[in-house]
Amino acid sequence: MSTVLVAVDGSASAVRAVEHAALLAKRAAAEVCVLNVQLPIRAGELVDRAALDKYQRGLGQQIVDTAMATLRDRGVAHQGRVVIGEIGESIVSTAQDLGAEQIVMGSRGMSALPNLVLGSNATRVIHLARVPVTIVK
Repeated sequence: MSTVLVAVDGSASAVRAVEHAALLAKRAAAEVCVLNVQLPIRAGELVDRAALDKYQRGLGQQIVDTAMATLRDRGVAHQGRVVIGEIGESIVSTAQDLGAEQIVMGSRGMSALPNLVLGSNATRVIHLARVPVTIVK
């Protein structure tokens, strides 16, 4: 079974990305892997790293669970993952690990100029990915 990776962050565009991934998966009889990436928090020695990781994974799992409920409602095979790492790199490496045939993710609608100056997670994924990337507005 082929896999479509959909990266979610809880935003409105990520919700639309899940909807689009569901349509793609139904057409191709594919599974959708819902991924949430939490940026690592560098809190020094004052914070218990394991407790912080558990907290971040819990936040990410809530986002993933919401997206997976949408897929479940539409009868789409799915799985979910939460990883802690750099966003673009984590999305691409997870897609490679899964052998995903496509990546779907939302856009926050940055205009071209700020995107050139600041960069974006979507732009990073597009440049790093070896599979098609669909950005959903």
